Amino acid sequence: MSRNMIAVASAFALMVALGAAHAQDKAVGSDDAYLAKPVRVVVPFEAGGSTDVLGRLAAQILTDQLGQRFIVENIGGAGGSIGAAQVAKAAPNGYTLLVGTPGSITINPHIQAVSYNPLRDFQPIAMIGDTPAAVFVVNSSPITSLQQLISQAKAKPDALTFGSAGVGSFFHLAGELFKECAGVNIRHVPYRGMAPALVDLLAGRTDVMFGSVQGYLANRGKVKALAVGSPRRSSLAPEVPTADELGVPGFYTGSWTGLLAPARTPAAIIDKLNAAMTKGIQEPAMVKRFADLGMESQALTPQGFGMFVAKEFAETGKLVQKAQIKPE
Repeated sequence: MSRNMIAVASAFALMVALGAAHAQDKAVGSDDAYLAKPVRVVVPFEAGGSTDVLGRLAAQILTDQLGQRFIVENIGGAGGSIGAAQVAKAAPNGYTLLVGTPGSITINPHIQAVSYNPLRDFQPIAMIGDTPAAVFVVNSSPITSLQQLISQAKAKPDALTFGSAGVGSFFHLAGELFKECAGVNIRHVPYRGMAPALVDLLAGRTDVMFGSVQGYLANRGKVKALAVGSPRRSSLAPEVPTADELGVPGFYTGSWTGLLAPARTPAAIIDKLNAAMTKGIQEPAMVKRFADLGMESQALTPQGFGMFVAKEFAETGKLVQKAQIKPE
């Protein structure tokens, strides 16, 4: 969510500790015998969703790069927390990996009881990809600009509505962050998934959606994007200005997917997996594949990805507390 100095300081302190542990692991761990058998890649959601698609893409990249099978296993439930908990308890030997998302890693632990600590129980490996948040309305909406949305919301607090996949979902929090950054009140309407929320937006039963650039691109022609929530314009939709450009600083948020291992997995294994992912996602065919999915690939070191996760976790916790978000 919004980047601030406290979160940066917390992330830096955490990464100093992680860096020390990483160095120690290098002294005691080795990947000499690694990849003697297939690797289990847990996607903590049902098959067919966007996380599943990206998880299978990551598994294919690793299979191609490392010459061993990386096999996806779907373990859904509790917004990704059930699958994440299983990986947290797995042996730290590189043979069980997690496809993590904001829900399972940086949101759920602040809203519901989970059996793992996302900063203590996982070792970040690599970012797979992300897509910035987008503010969009249906084409027939009388709202035609971000400034107009803000003006209407200020004139009639809580009169406008936005839908999401449910209380505590990523795009619920994106809406709450926008409200904080813009200084407005827009009423949240929770649904059981983004699909029914989009149906009601298109039917005019809600006014605005804080979705993703990916969602905007999939429905371009039916909806119009007012802004994206990133420091720079998205390469996927360069015609859409950032909220920053339009006078709403701090609205920086996006839906990401990353690869993590159980804590204490040897650093040599983490580095091997990171190098394979980094090489794979930068190949031209894969860059195009990500773009076709409405995602941007992000090449981060394990330390860089760990810092990103730590910042997101800290900032999300503050937002959940300020917005008083409680489980349904």
